[in-house]
Amino acid sequence: GGMIGEGTLALASTMAAVAGVGMVTACALPGQGEVTDLSWAVYYDSWAHAGANKAAAFVLGGGAFLEALGLPTGLARTLMAVLVISFAATTLDTATRIQRLILGELGAALKLRPLENPYIATALAVLPAAALAFVDVTDPGSGQTRQAGWVLWPIFGASNQLLAALTLMVLALYFAARKRPVLPLVIPMIFVTAVALLALVAKLRDFLAQGNAPLAGLAILMLALAVWMLFEGLAALRRARAASGPPSG
Repeated sequence: GGMIGEGTLALASTMAAVAGVGMVTACALPGQGEVTDLSWAVYYDSWAHAGANKAAAFVLGGGAFLEALGLPTGLARTLMAVLVISFAATTLDTATRIQRLILGELGAALKLRPLENPYIATALAVLPAAALAFVDVTDPGSGQTRQAGWVLWPIFGASNQLLAALTLMVLALYFAARKRPVLPLVIPMIFVTAVALLALVAKLRDFLAQGNAPLAGLAILMLALAVWMLFEGLAALRRARAASGPPSG
């Protein structure tokens, strides 16, 4: 259900940002100001403008779809803006809760009583995220002062996909232990892992060329973790096969 929901949201977002933008007439863009007749060429005329416009494509394009259903322009765009805000708020809430639970379980496993305290665990989950959002640091690659989160952004995609690969690997091991078909999980796991590793290697080369030591170090660490993850998965698979014993017959 979650995968279908995420896929549907991704499809709707793409349609709004691509087809919906062409249906918009007069609007105000954060990066360009007032526009009398919006089109793809106007909205995406440069990386700078597209980056400055941020989520406006989704709001305006999605609003255009709602306008086609008969809703007034103001109401349609307001509904889409509320949707964006709600999505961000629920994502942050979910991430905070999950991280608090993980820290609590880690505290129980390592016998670290403070981590089992929900308030302390929540603070440890929220404060680093707040620092990434509100603390400005010098970007080692460009030398510009930016939010810490944007400095780490270049490796977010690879780390996110490695997490997806880990999830698929765990599910594949779970199914294998119960002698269920695993190819529907193993094939995308291999693809996602390969793409993430290639992306990390490519970004590592860029970071080294830029002299960006912090991100280069993080990329190397993530590569090491990915390799470790694969070895752990293979070891778990061998243990599962050994525990199940040789096939009868």
